[in-house]
Amino acid sequence: MPPIRRFRDRAATTPQWKTIAPQSFRPIRQQRTPSLRMADSPVPEADSARDPSAAEQRLPLREVQKQLTRERVIDAAMEVFSERGFGPTTMNDIAARANLNRGTIYLHFADKSAIIHAALDALAPEELAIYAAAETATTRSELEAIMDHAVEVWITGLGRIWRHMRDAVALDPAVRNWRDEFVDRQVLRVCEVLEHFGVQPYERRYARSLLLVCMWNDFVANVCDRTTANRQATVAALADFFFAATGATVSDELL
Repeated sequence: MPPIRRFRDRAATTPQWKTIAPQSFRPIRQQRTPSLRMADSPVPEADSARDPSAAEQRLPLREVQKQLTRERVIDAAMEVFSERGFGPTTMNDIAARANLNRGTIYLHFADKSAIIHAALDALAPEELAIYAAAETATTRSELEAIMDHAVEVWITGLGRIWRHMRDAVALDPAVRNWRDEFVDRQVLRVCEVLEHFGVQPYERRYARSLLLVCMWNDFVANVCDRTTANRQATVAALADFFFAATGATVSDELL
């Protein structure tokens, strides 16, 4: 067989990729560009460390954990206060009851008096909601429903704090200031409610508000009980006092 014939047969049986020169791929390789990450793709941890906005997205979770820890400490403190009293209780006792180390508690509260302060502040939204609801009551039945809810809030919230308030005030003057501020907020809000019902002048409205608030706080700390009979009597008495403060007759109609 002539040499040319053998070369042609060999070329026909050789894979095509072996017959292409490497230089023909160079223009294609030069056109290739690195792949880019999509805008909505997850940011790696290294990038998130340099990007402040990525760190800010984790703040809500930390705030929730912080709030849960504070509530856990407050609940533990109220339990220990009820068992040992405010004075003998130490931060170590509260830490042991909350199952936290003492350093964690000090990150949130400077001392046990600060726990009382935080517990009072936590009640403010619920207190304001009760007064706002009382302002919209038009009948005695509506008012008694509001007072029933108020008793539940006071038993689970204000009552467990107020029964320790006397000892706390005697040991720490700062607690007295916080208590007075809390009572002042209550009185001013009740003043607004009584103004809605037309109680005038301001001096009379303020005096009635102060009497109502003091009666409510002491009543909650010393008398409130979860038994059905006492609960019903408490609600009826609170409604009677509120009717008397507004100057309305104790009937089904409030306005």
